[in-house]
Amino acid sequence: MTIQRLHRSAKSLVALMILTAMSATSTRAEDVFVSASLGTASAQNTPCPPSCYSGSVSASGSSAFSSATPQPPQGSRRSRFGFADGCTWSVQPGEGYSSDIFANAGTAPLQSPGVYKIYATLPANTSCSANLLVNMTATGGDLADPSGAAATEVPVTAFRSTNAIHTWIHIGYITNTQPDPTLTFTFVSADPALASANRWYMDTIRFENIGDPCFSSGATQVGITGPLAAGGTNVTVTSVTAGATNVTVFANGIEIGATNFAAGFAAGSVIVPTSAMNQGDSITAIQTKGGCTSQVSSSALVGGGPNAQLRAFVTCWKNSTNTGPVGANSSAPASGFFYMLGATGLQAGFGSAPVGGRVLPPGACWQLVSFQNGVDDAIDSNQGTHVTNTDAFCSLEGMVFSIDSTDNGPYDIYIDQIMNGDTVVEDFESYADGSTNLFSAPAVATLPVPGAVYFSEPNSSRISSNYAFDGTKACRIQWQWKDGSNIRWAHIVANATTGKRFPQIDTSKPITARVLILPVGISTAQVFNGTVSSITNSTSPAYATTTNTFGVAVTGPGPYTYQWSWSGGGLPNPTDGPTYTIDGFGAGVSVADNGTYTVEVSDGTCTETRSIVFTVADPLPIITNQPAQTTIAHVGENASFTVGAGAPVETGLPLTYQWRFNDIDIPDATAASFTTNNVQIADAGYYTVVVGNVYGSVTSRVAVLDVVQPAVVVGTGTGLRGNYYSSSYSTNPFAGPITLSRIDPTVDFDWLTGSPAPGISADFFTVRWSGQVRALDTDTYTFYVRSDDGQRLWVNGQLLVNDWALHGATEQSGSIALNANQHYDLVMEYFENGVNASSQLSWSSAGGGVVKGIIPTSQLYPASGTVTAPTLNFNLENGTNLVFNWGPGTYSLVWATNVAGPYTNRINGVVSPHTIVIGSEPQKFFRLQALQ
Repeated sequence: MTIQRLHRSAKSLVALMILTAMSATSTRAEDVFVSASLGTASAQNTPCPPSCYSGSVSASGSSAFSSATPQPPQGSRRSRFGFADGCTWSVQPGEGYSSDIFANAGTAPLQSPGVYKIYATLPANTSCSANLLVNMTATGGDLADPSGAAATEVPVTAFRSTNAIHTWIHIGYITNTQPDPTLTFTFVSADPALASANRWYMDTIRFENIGDPCFSSGATQVGITGPLAAGGTNVTVTSVTAGATNVTVFANGIEIGATNFAAGFAAGSVIVPTSAMNQGDSITAIQTKGGCTSQVSSSALVGGGPNAQLRAFVTCWKNSTNTGPVGANSSAPASGFFYMLGATGLQAGFGSAPVGGRVLPPGACWQLVSFQNGVDDAIDSNQGTHVTNTDAFCSLEGMVFSIDSTDNGPYDIYIDQIMNGDTVVEDFESYADGSTNLFSAPAVATLPVPGAVYFSEPNSSRISSNYAFDGTKACRIQWQWKDGSNIRWAHIVANATTGKRFPQIDTSKPITARVLILPVGISTAQVFNGTVSSITNSTSPAYATTTNTFGVAVTGPGPYTYQWSWSGGGLPNPTDGPTYTIDGFGAGVSVADNGTYTVEVSDGTCTETRSIVFTVADPLPIITNQPAQTTIAHVGENASFTVGAGAPVETGLPLTYQWRFNDIDIPDATAASFTTNNVQIADAGYYTVVVGNVYGSVTSRVAVLDVVQPAVVVGTGTGLRGNYYSSSYSTNPFAGPITLSRIDPTVDFDWLTGSPAPGISADFFTVRWSGQVRALDTDTYTFYVRSDDGQRLWVNGQLLVNDWALHGATEQSGSIALNANQHYDLVMEYFENGVNASSQLSWSSAGGGVVKGIIPTSQLYPASGTVTAPTLNFNLENGTNLVFNWGPGTYSLVWATNVAGPYTNRINGVVSPHTIVIGSEPQKFFRLQALQ
């Protein structure tokens, strides 16, 4: 974009210049860009010292960069940030320039001598302070501030959190004396209360050749403010320079109005009369002073006029310290985030408008918007991820309105009667007309949106007596977006210093507000001439085959009409009335009737809408008490099983029972309890019961019946001792102190991705269960270990399972002969590496009396809290190897060449048996050291 010398009389050239400037592609001589690049690690800390950054700057960048137009030609751009007091960045154009993070070989030099306008732009993912200040200095040229005043040091605010996002911000001028001048930016200050106060980003610096020394006349770029609406006949032009004699406005590059003042305008704003504007026109302006004409202003879009359709959302702070009551003031949490109720996502990621919400078309009637925690979708306003707030109270952070079309406004809306359930949070009646209360204006500085996307005017939030839903006052909010992008959103924050400040909200009740969006040409607001209750439901819960009736109560003068609708489609019977009944064509309701039912009640002018979510439940039986997991009976005895079950009392339906043995129905076993008489070994197995009613059935868990010989004495054990180690690994599983020691009744755990207990890591933990197992019959027993990940098992000192490896849920087994009523030492070891975790210990007997199942608590006896090392034995194998044996457990094997030591040689985390090769030493002395 170039600035050309124009004489006042050459007015016919103005439109041509505008069109050329708006459409031309920048050439090497006109725009020079110096962009942060990917660079090399060795170049990242120059010229700043390493302390300038939070860690290495090579990792302190974003792959995102500004999309401001025109775009730099460099392809390897990357936004970078500094993070320390005194941090500096240097920028230098010039052929072959390659140093620090702005390392773009081939960056064009500037014309020398020349006058260049300097711009900065930032990416959308900045998080620096909103009041960040840096200073710009230069070598190889003379600086001037954005107004054209000469300065050796120019304060720059463009690096603030939202100022220059996705747009070019004018930060000054340079009259260069060499083709490669250097600009240096130095951190000065920011709000120290903010966590990111000294964090600031650099993306690209742009040098625009304005060529002619007309720059010194002060004919700098002007601005456009709103409102700009279709049919409007004047435009307010801002930043007019004192002494300027002409201000001209263009629509799509064609002049539509001009104002001249031979004596020169005062500095500030000038209202320029224009021909009628059309929606979608791109409005720009210039000023002329001293024979020089300024650069074309940035463009602003003409909207359709008050008001276009919007989408509404409510924003809340998650604040677990809130205790009520509803409406009480609160403070924004020191850390955390606000979330958007009614939102399902973000249009274009961080900083963009939310998706979803309540559609609000313009109309003469007040509209009701309603949101509820736990019912409506909610997203983190930064990440766009789903949020669930289980706190009893939240803080009303504000409201959000997003664009719902390409129409950028202007918007002039009213909010009234904000309620939480039946409690009025704010009705604006107690404030003076024209004052600012509850909601602050939708100012750019408070909005995490890309760039300065609002007109400076209109932009307000004030108490107004123009319209009210109830009473005489409401909150009037005005703004206009500069373009029609669907990523735009207005964030109206409930943080005024007077009135309600972040009022507390009961999360179990809906948040409602009345909104008025008057369309163009309408000046009279309408209020529904009555009150409408919430929809009632005749049967709650609603069970299949029953009949359900919805009803809504309306009070007022009437008459009223009703229209019922259903989210699942058309309703099968007439819907004009205050009630609607679902009877399924005589068969009653079913799950096919699930959905949202809505009634629109009209008084002939305005309509009130109410909705209810309807869910049909099939009242299946509920098992309240499962059968015992394991029953041990002697041959010839009776064995009994019992189940507890119920069903919703509203149905009054009887329950049926069917007991099964090894998945086969048992004849006549149709009661809540079942007894099998004179049990034999063949009766050992798996028992279940199916509980049903006319809606369906549920099956109990499996109950195991073990049948043993009469001489067997069933044990009285309480389980095994479980010693748990947190943050431990398979290579050294039991080093360090025990995190938790407890008695586990059985080894039957499926922790999934969780932790065994508080204080134990969800991943990388180990467990050693130790104690004794009491045999039932004299028999050969198979022990089964199933786990995710590694597992080992010793019974009576024999290693039955050795599967110390990474894997998903895997079962291994080993067998051993045991004598009836005898106790045998048992040690089981387990490690969890990552993701899911599980561990089970089962057994069965070869004779069939003990079927495969979790070893019952009665047969397990815990070890004491102290575990001692066993006796160390060895034997010689092949004349070259020593094979050590010491029974169950993981230990360190240490040795020395002298019996007195020192025992400095060590192998950690070994299990028996363990083999080592005989070395060249004439003698070795070995010891075990317990890792517990």
